[in-house]
Parts: sequence; structure tokens; C-alpha cells
Amino acid sequence: NQTAREVERLLTNIRERERVEDALREQLTERKRADEALREAQVELAHVTRVTTIGGLAAAIAHEINQPLA
Repeated sequence: NQTAREVERLLTNIRERERVEDALREQLTERKRADEALREAQVELAHVTRVTTIGGLAAAIAHEINQPLA
């Protein structure tokens, strides 16, 4: 009888550990997805920044061509 209770307690512990491991795996997967989304957003931001800078430079050059310094 005591052995049966001990086995049941061990099985309960195993099930709980498996549940915690599953939750941790799910959190890790979600973290990896979030990290990838962040990397993609950083790449996009860098691209937009470059394009904006080039646009500003082109506008300044066009202005100087149309309005040369005296």
C-alpha cells in the first residue's frame, strides 16, 4: 500500500515536470519567434533610414542645382 502511494507520488511528480517542460518549450519557441520578428524589424528600420537619408541628400542636391550658392 505504501509502495503504491510512493509510485503514485512519483508519477505525479513526473507529470508535473513534463507539464513544466512543455510550458518552457512553448515559451522558448515564442521567444525565438519574437527575436526573429525583432531582427526583421531592425533590418527594415535600417533600410528605411538609408532610403530617408538618400532622399534628403537628393533633395538637397536638387535644391542646390536649382538655387546655386551666390
